[in-house]
Amino acid sequence: MKKAITILIVCISVLAQADSWTQKAMFPGTGIDYPFSFSIGNKGYVGSGWDNTHTVTASLWEFNPASNVWTQKADFAGVARVGACAFTIGNKGYAGLGVDNSFSPLHDFWEYDPVTNTWIQKADFGGGDRYVAVGFSIGNKGYISTGISNYGGMNDLWQYDPAANTWTQKTSLPGAGRGDANCFVIDSNAYIAGGCLLAELWEYNSISDSWSQKATLPSDPRCDAAAFALCGKGYFGTGEFGGGNYGTDLWQYNPLTNAWIQKANFPGTGRDEPAGFAIGDKGYIGMGSQDGAAFFSDFWEYTPDSSCSAIIISNFSASDTTLCEKFCIDFFDSSQNNPSSWLWLFPGGSPSSSTDQNPSDICYTTPGIFDVTLITSGANGNDTLTLMNYITVYPTPPFPTITQAGYTLTSSPANSYQWQFNSIDIPGATNQSYTILQTGYYTVVIGDSNGCKNSLTQYVLISGINDVIGDANISVYPNPSYGNLIVELSNGLMAGEVSIDLVNTLGQKVFSSESRYIGTASYSEGAHSCKKEIDANSIAPGVYFLEINSNHFSVMRKIVIER
Repeated sequence: MKKAITILIVCISVLAQADSWTQKAMFPGTGIDYPFSFSIGNKGYVGSGWDNTHTVTASLWEFNPASNVWTQKADFAGVARVGACAFTIGNKGYAGLGVDNSFSPLHDFWEYDPVTNTWIQKADFGGGDRYVAVGFSIGNKGYISTGISNYGGMNDLWQYDPAANTWTQKTSLPGAGRGDANCFVIDSNAYIAGGCLLAELWEYNSISDSWSQKATLPSDPRCDAAAFALCGKGYFGTGEFGGGNYGTDLWQYNPLTNAWIQKANFPGTGRDEPAGFAIGDKGYIGMGSQDGAAFFSDFWEYTPDSSCSAIIISNFSASDTTLCEKFCIDFFDSSQNNPSSWLWLFPGGSPSSSTDQNPSDICYTTPGIFDVTLITSGANGNDTLTLMNYITVYPTPPFPTITQAGYTLTSSPANSYQWQFNSIDIPGATNQSYTILQTGYYTVVIGDSNGCKNSLTQYVLISGINDVIGDANISVYPNPSYGNLIVELSNGLMAGEVSIDLVNTLGQKVFSSESRYIGTASYSEGAHSCKKEIDANSIAPGVYFLEINSNHFSVMRKIVIER
């Protein structure tokens, strides 16, 4: 009997495991205020902001929860700023907006790649200059809303497509414009909470592009708090109530019941403008200040109670979401709370399903727009996530045609061109037409407006030097040349611009000149001169082609340079 009671007590203890906070490694330096923050995989990132001397910084720091270590990464590549916003799409981080050191609002936007540790500037934010906005991502799209501009508080919403590098305006938040709000994402819905000084909660449905107001935060209105999502629930805490009062309370929002529950208080000093993000099944809050006076560098990890941490939440990303017909992509599982099995469904893909955690080489052979579904399972349940219209497959453009006039090849019209000789790109040969220089296989690779490509190859024979001799009114000597070359134009040439180019067998120009001739006078070479001297002493020995062109004639000569 005693044994049975003991077992029952242990079971109750496990089921009643409470949420808790654990202090982690201090943020390097003397603290940071108003930074941007995001997480990628199992790492967190905190960047920019200002320190306790009110010096604006562009530094970026990575936190590894496994080793409890901060590592400095590549500085944010834009202007150092405070009040920026950020989000994550797949395995890339995105940050931008904010104000610079002179408090001028910004609208630039940047992508961070943790693999290469580099920043790349992307399309400027579509909503113009602003700061203290909220940023979030749903599926393969990013979003920015609210914030303060030169016109006051904003409530517009903009969607960012990383594949197209474009911004599209979506339905605005119905409430008043605001700054210093926070957000978290649960499944395909985003939640914007608070703002100065508000206790509102608004839900954005990304599928229907619509908003609905939810349960008001059951505490005093606040701004500059921290927020994150764990296990299908949102968390919101800290921040400034106004009048120099700062919160340490933490609240959990359950979208299924539309209710808030108070959780374990943040153990650090009350503060505003901290960093906040989630990694796996843990939440993190740290840094910040008290109205820019007392700065903090402490950093804390939040562990939810056992009822939360047991819930599996499916999530994933793809190496690309727009591709061309007959191309392949990879998928990456980012589900929470340790699922042990995975079932992927790829309608339109080959294979059409997979049980790998991270399927690779999923190929799409038919143009169209396709959904992707991930079903994850584990000891504590299962979860299904379907991202509608997630993959866009563009058709391959038709085969080009090549027409030949003399030794000039011309492709059928396209958006882009790249000519190749014997399957190797010819540098600079990106026009619709190309004049060949030697016998061989010439390929034109054409591209359409979606970046999809097709190609055609044609064999062209140049039988000998006489095939490229050209006009008898032009003399080139000495040939072979052991030093300088002289190009002499006869009196019979018509007036106009004359270009002279010396090209190697790869199509690369090693000499280029342009002169204007009127009768027999060349104003670039001196009166009554019809000669152009080319210094070939620095040109490597070999076979070259001399191209002489004007709007009246075109001549090509084969030249040999020897030493």
